[in-house]
This record gives sequence, C-alpha cells and structure tokens, in this order.
Amino acid sequence: MAAVEQRIDPGSVRLLDEVVRLATESRAFASVQRRGASVHCVALTNEEAAYEATSEADGVFVAWVSPNRYLSQSIEADLMWTGDDLMDLIEEELADEGCTDHPLGRIEHFRDAEKRFTFRSRVRAGADAALVVKCLVALAKTFSQLGDMKDEE
Repeated sequence: MAAVEQRIDPGSVRLLDEVVRLATESRAFASVQRRGASVHCVALTNEEAAYEATSEADGVFVAWVSPNRYLSQSIEADLMWTGDDLMDLIEEELADEGCTDHPLGRIEHFRDAEKRFTFRSRVRAGADAALVVKCLVALAKTFSQLGDMKDEE
C-alpha cells in the first residue's frame, strides 16, 4: 500500500483523511475507511453497497458502488417505474445538506474495472472535504430510498 500512497499528492491525502474523519462523524455509514486514493463508506441499509469518494487526476468523484447486479438493477427499475430523475433526487438531498449551488456533475452509470456496478459523479473543482462528505451523505440518503436499498424497518 505504501507505493499507492506515494502516487497520491499530499493535498489529496489531506483531503481524503479529512473526508474519513467527517464521514465517520456523520454516522451516515456503517463503516468508513481509506483505501489508497479512495474513501470507502459501507451503506447502512445494505452491506453489499458502498459510497466512495475517489481522488483522481481529473478531480474528485463520489459514487454508489456494488458488485451485486440485482441490487443495481432494482435501483434502475425503481427509477424507470417512478420516472424520477436521479440527479433531481440527489439535488433535493444536497439542498437538505445546505448545498444549493449544484456541486455535482452529471451521473455516470457503468460497471467499473473491479466489476462493480457504479453510479458516479464528479464533485466541482476545488471542493473541500466538508462538501465531499455532504455529497456522500446526499447519495446515501437518495440511494437508501431506491430499489432493494430501501430499509424495510
């Protein structure tokens, strides 16, 4: 892991470490840990899903990820049947977090190199850790209401 650490610039390391601290304090996730250039936050409502903040050369991205195809499909089906726009749902949750200036780019949906089903968006340039965590929390609140992510209690 030390080799991975060396490739992450010091500013990104500080940002990710602060994201870990703030995400843990938010209590919005079952667990939070740093994994190289990412912060991995396990979902409260379904342990097969997680939310991640990843520092890449072209910016910071936040994402919902899961290796479970059926979980991803249940979310897609829910959105299709309700006709809801995922970005609108996320922006409503961001507004509840105090973000009304649209900090996220468009949502991409794909299967990543680790074969995880992914919904991700780039956080606007220059975002601090507090904004990244607000975006992660907004994703968690949004996705916890969709498909098989819904808390049955």
